[in-house]
Amino acid sequence: MNRFILSIGLIFTFAAVPTFAQDGADRVVEEVVVTGLRKESSLQDTAITITAITSADLETKQLENFEDLQFAVPTLTFAKGAYSGSGISLRGIGNFAVGNSSSSSIGYFWNGQVGSQSGLYEAEFFDVERVEVLRGPQGTLFGSGTSGGAVQLITKRPGAEFGGSLKVDLADYDSTRINGAVDIPFSDNFRSRFAFASLKRDGFVTNNYNGDQLDDRNTMAGRASFEWDFSDDTSITLIYEQTKADDNRLRAARQFCKQDSFFGCDPIQTGMDSVHSSGSYFHWINYFMFTYTDLENSYNRNNPSNDVRTVDLDFTPTHNTILESTLFEIDHALTDDVNMVFSYSYHTRDYEDWADYDHSVSVLPYALGPITTNVGVDPTTGNPGVGMRTYTSEQNIDMSTNESEWSQTELRFSSDYDGQFNFTLGFYHQTTSSETDYHIKSPSLMYYGNTNNGPHCQIFPATCNVGGLPYWGTFFGGLTAGITSATGLAQVGAIDPSAVLATGLGLASGGIVIPGVPGANAAALAALAGRTGGLPLWQQTYRNDSNMNRHSNAVYGELYYDVADDTRLTFGARYSDYEIIDYAYVGLSDLTGKAAGYFGSIQPPAEKRDFFSDATTFKLGIDHDLNDNQLIYATFSSGFKPGGTNPTDADNGGVQVYAEEEVEVFEVGMKNTLMDGRLQLNVSAYQNEIDGLQLSKIVRRSSINENASATVKGFEAEFTFFITNTLMLDGFYAHTDATIDEFMSVDPLNPGGATAFLPYAEGQTGFLKDFAPLAATCDPNVFLGLAAPSATCSLGLAASDAQLGALVKYKNTDAGMVFSSFASLCTQPYFGLDSTTLPCPVTDGVEQDLSGNRLPLSAEDNYRLGLTKFYDTSGGSYAFRVDYSFRGDTYSDTFNRPRDLIEEYDVVDLSLTYTPNNADWYVGAYVRNLSDSDHIYAKYNTDPTIGGFANGVALDPKIMGINFGMNF
Repeated sequence: MNRFILSIGLIFTFAAVPTFAQDGADRVVEEVVVTGLRKESSLQDTAITITAITSADLETKQLENFEDLQFAVPTLTFAKGAYSGSGISLRGIGNFAVGNSSSSSIGYFWNGQVGSQSGLYEAEFFDVERVEVLRGPQGTLFGSGTSGGAVQLITKRPGAEFGGSLKVDLADYDSTRINGAVDIPFSDNFRSRFAFASLKRDGFVTNNYNGDQLDDRNTMAGRASFEWDFSDDTSITLIYEQTKADDNRLRAARQFCKQDSFFGCDPIQTGMDSVHSSGSYFHWINYFMFTYTDLENSYNRNNPSNDVRTVDLDFTPTHNTILESTLFEIDHALTDDVNMVFSYSYHTRDYEDWADYDHSVSVLPYALGPITTNVGVDPTTGNPGVGMRTYTSEQNIDMSTNESEWSQTELRFSSDYDGQFNFTLGFYHQTTSSETDYHIKSPSLMYYGNTNNGPHCQIFPATCNVGGLPYWGTFFGGLTAGITSATGLAQVGAIDPSAVLATGLGLASGGIVIPGVPGANAAALAALAGRTGGLPLWQQTYRNDSNMNRHSNAVYGELYYDVADDTRLTFGARYSDYEIIDYAYVGLSDLTGKAAGYFGSIQPPAEKRDFFSDATTFKLGIDHDLNDNQLIYATFSSGFKPGGTNPTDADNGGVQVYAEEEVEVFEVGMKNTLMDGRLQLNVSAYQNEIDGLQLSKIVRRSSINENASATVKGFEAEFTFFITNTLMLDGFYAHTDATIDEFMSVDPLNPGGATAFLPYAEGQTGFLKDFAPLAATCDPNVFLGLAAPSATCSLGLAASDAQLGALVKYKNTDAGMVFSSFASLCTQPYFGLDSTTLPCPVTDGVEQDLSGNRLPLSAEDNYRLGLTKFYDTSGGSYAFRVDYSFRGDTYSDTFNRPRDLIEEYDVVDLSLTYTPNNADWYVGAYVRNLSDSDHIYAKYNTDPTIGGFANGVALDPKIMGINFGMNF
């Protein structure tokens, strides 16, 4: 609060600049019409908490997209998430669940229709009438997925006269932003409007690997709107919009990691290292194939710079998307008092994004020679891959795609009677089909799938054209024996001592067969197992695929009763039912998931996962006019979003299900228009009780959703104040307390719940084989099946297995040992190569009590102050504006680890605009992020099997620009 008061003092120093002249017109806060009740009403007469940002506000506050919008609305946050999504949160409640079958907590609506929240990552504001942000449950009128609130974007509609506008914005980083619109009336009752937008700029982020600038923008958007007054009582609207993006934007920028040779990245602390590759599944699979000879030396280099706007990537990202939306609407007056609106909308999204999976540059060469392959190629899906290349060291790539279509049909009736009763009644149906694929690819997985791609085939032709676990498992199992035999041959002079390693590898792989000398003959065994030809291309990757269909039906209504001329009651309810059918497939090569032990040219069928749900939400409200300029209100409302299924199975092979999310909110508020319209002040206080809050974490490359309970309470104030006729102060202040009430969860980055990591004892190697001597402690009856083994005996028996002893590592912690095998983590010995030999139970780990932890990305204090100074001259008006935004510290994750902390930050923007009296044109200049602040405003943690690093998203750097606009 002290900082808030100080910022007011600082911002007012700007107001001391003298005024040139003043005209006689008094400036007041303009009335804004909103549609938060699914019909038009004045913002100040609408008894719900709404922030309405008009087209003029978007220009004045330099709001170009949703990343900007989060600094202009109380408690709003927006961030790109993992995979193909992005998310909005309000009042500490966000779209924390991840997955194709998951639902939103904050709804996004385009002209009243359910829009693509993931597509907001590409969207730029253009030709927008206003943006409305409704806080608190909006389930009665807007449906499920709005338990925390809703964001509406309303585009401009056609005008009755020919005219239009054009704006050009030129800025640093070779940024060129152009947008415009034109109204073309074809007749008195048929109108059209055409709008377009274009943004091209260079990237903000430097890739230290090759000096390229990344995170650029290349987007185009267009919209065509038509309105036909079919009769005096009926109007018909048709809107079509398309947005395209084709650039190298980053899903996240800087990698955050404190390097650790066991975990990859320290699960508690943070830093700016690269991930230690031994914490990655890909280092382990290379070790298994002897393309890397140990698990101690990381093949990744550190980013040579600590600048948060630098990355170190050996793969250049690509990003392509097309988003289309179409709306058909009929607005018909059934009588003088009852109106009907029928709407149908259809939307599609086609998204493809390729990225550097480990966010690092590999510098350690493969031990046996290069791998030559086309990573990612798959003719069965038409994927051309990245092209044939020769890799001298490891490279990891991920691909995220989404093809979705959805439609919404709605019929709504509303009344405007003169009496005490009025109503809104509606019927709703939505259908969604979404195919989301997430694949991880690497040259090592291609080589694992077929030896033709790498050195085994080149060195030992007899080992060509095989692959998969039958070959490589036999090779690794025979490697020790092969080298032992080769050493014996050298000792008797049969081979040169320098040929020991090559001969040992040849004996293990079956590439060399010497009569009488033991060798694994892996190639021959693989052929007998049916692996001649290697694995099919579709199986030379990790695949997490989901094909989801969702159907939702609802009937809803609100009844408004005027108790008196100045007091109104609202009763609302909505019944909804949901059917979510998800066909899910998760598999890694022939090792895990549905592909474990499978060999075939066609991918196994996906597993059908059904989820059915229904719910009734309600709203009770009362509002009262203290006078013509002051309104007080109170509401008690509920919200709901359906549960769903996780992509991975439970320990018993059944489907993992997460439950519904339900919320109840009590809110009081007051809206004030004072001082003859010069001051508008709206305040509200609320308390949310959330049961079944859906939270996500990444476990073994898949997002797993869980349920918690939480309480969120807070206070918000928004204001616009003309202090004088030429000095306007506007802004907001929000205080939010968003905490978890009850939630027990295993930390996937730290499954034992350790707080300290202990050194190895003298003689310990860190491999499970260290405990083989403990097998001697076993009761003899254990081997006869007459007694259960003790914990010590079980550890010794596991360590005595040659495969487990060599391919399982352990770490000593203050909470006991944690084990790693192929970079998965477990609190008991297990085998991480495949999911069948000795898997780690899904329920493994020590549950941590997260009660009292803060919800992700929820700042306790958040405010913005803007001061505009008008200088009125005889020819026009100058507007000089300064904006100061502040957001307190937050956590990126529910575990609230030190590494999850996102520190508080502030941003200052400046702008100067001149508009002549006839308003035919304007010219302006601006500076955004005046201090060139490089704060991180969002993070998300990655999976332990890639080292568990965090991806961070930084503020845009300091940008200076000029713009010019004209109206005609």
